Amino acid sequence: MIKLLQDLFPWLATLPFTAKLLISVAVVVVAGAVLVMIWTPPQSNTKLVEPQPTPPELIKTEPSPIVTASPGPVETPTPPKPMWPQDKSFEGLKRRLDRTSKTNRKILLALLDAGRDGLYVSANQDSLAARFNLSRNDVLARGAELQRLQLIEVIELTDRNYRLNEDVLTVVGPNGLTLLRTLLK
Repeated sequence: MIKLLQDLFPWLATLPFTAKLLISVAVVVVAGAVLVMIWTPPQSNTKLVEPQPTPPELIKTEPSPIVTASPGPVETPTPPKPMWPQDKSFEGLKRRLDRTSKTNRKILLALLDAGRDGLYVSANQDSLAARFNLSRNDVLARGAELQRLQLIEVIELTDRNYRLNEDVLTVVGPNGLTLLRTLLK
């Protein structure tokens, strides 16, 4: 093959040393760029936006009265209890899971069963997309929501790998996994 190339381009052998060096460097750079493009996974263009806390001056501190038909004392509504991730307790986690969609609870249950290895988004037959008959984009959107709520961790491997957040496992503890499994059903 080298002989064939030398016969096709006989003038390359007559080039000065610097020209040969420049051509060699150009070939190596192009080959390196192609290898980087082939082996580097695409970067995600989505950025998670953290919710900004409401400035204290915008929070209404006066309770608004509830209009009732009968005269009597005015009741003020009780503020809602904090939920996970603001309240990193078992009760806060339970309140968050009660307000999580059925499909997202099923995803969390599958991640609980998968253990520390987690599950991939759509790399194989055992992936989240295949298990729940969802498109990759649906799984990514649900994963972003669960990550925003700090219920799962997303790890970039050959594909995105979802695992339960360590804080969830810490709050539940090793003896509470059965209870967590019941909450997710």
